[in-house]
Amino acid sequence: MRHPGGGTILQFLTAGSISECEPSVRNTVSSPSYFLINWSRYCWARTLFVGGPDCVCSDQLFRDYLLKLEHNRAEPIYHPRSYGYQMDDSSGTQTQPRIYTAPRTEISQNQGKFRIHFNFPGRVLPDHDDHGYGPLATVVESFMDPGTLIRMHQHRNEEIISWVPDGVMRHEDRQNNSLVTDRDHLMVMNAGSGFWHAEETYEDDPPLRMLQIFVRPHTLDLEPTIQHEPIPDSMPNTWRHLFGPDDSDAPLFVRNDVHFYDCQLDAGRTVRLPSHSDWDTYVYVFEGAVTADDGAVTLGYTESGLVTDEGEVSLTASEDSILVAFCVDPDAQITRQGTIGR
Repeated sequence: MRHPGGGTILQFLTAGSISECEPSVRNTVSSPSYFLINWSRYCWARTLFVGGPDCVCSDQLFRDYLLKLEHNRAEPIYHPRSYGYQMDDSSGTQTQPRIYTAPRTEISQNQGKFRIHFNFPGRVLPDHDDHGYGPLATVVESFMDPGTLIRMHQHRNEEIISWVPDGVMRHEDRQNNSLVTDRDHLMVMNAGSGFWHAEETYEDDPPLRMLQIFVRPHTLDLEPTIQHEPIPDSMPNTWRHLFGPDDSDAPLFVRNDVHFYDCQLDAGRTVRLPSHSDWDTYVYVFEGAVTADDGAVTLGYTESGLVTDEGEVSLTASEDSILVAFCVDPDAQITRQGTIGR
């Protein structure tokens, strides 16, 4: 498939499964994280474009792509909207004048006891050539079964936030921290020049579903640090401000222009979406369903929306819901060399 300006959009698609391709590509790059994120993009792209006249199905092409990516020589993977292709309305995608919406992501990886779904906020907006949106790189819905260990690994040049509305996530790192993140605590790992950590659930822990949020820092190779703090009690039908830039009044900080909020919204109740002058707001429905613009827009379970215009947007819960929202400066200075959150 070629875009209107000419040239092949993707030439490394495969019809193979992850079980077939993983052994042949995992050792191609130095960091397993490159495989993790780009295999997900690869599967997503395959789903959209496979069958086009320019598809070349080859593991070798994917390995070549990973090597180019690691050395910053790969071209971006574009969303079809960027070239005027329309998504099937039956998939649930809707476009409104002030709030753009997207269905549950199909970009995922299944490692058995550890499963992840990548939400790319930049893909919500038509004609946007970046999978992220300003400093907000990706919002990852993560599942860990009881008795799961993610071994020690390194992150660099990204801010990683672990938001756990229920259950527990256990963290160990090379700074001798042993931390438990749960509904009463938030963790922000400011990876900077490099931070090593492991994640775990015990056999007697409940199944874990959480969000891991990746923010692009404004500067490369900052001082690595970690924040793990108790957070204010959640008040029903009220946004709770959990992190923001380092000069904000939020309890934790990230090193770029992103504010993060959550809200438990009761069925039938209405709340105004957080906003910031000249910034945009990305919202994700973790549980439940809401309507916006007097019912003209619906966001269901794990669906997302992006508000890019000035003015207030109200959300009304169709059922008991848990929402998260990000106020983002789309023009903030960013870096794009993170391990996962590029």
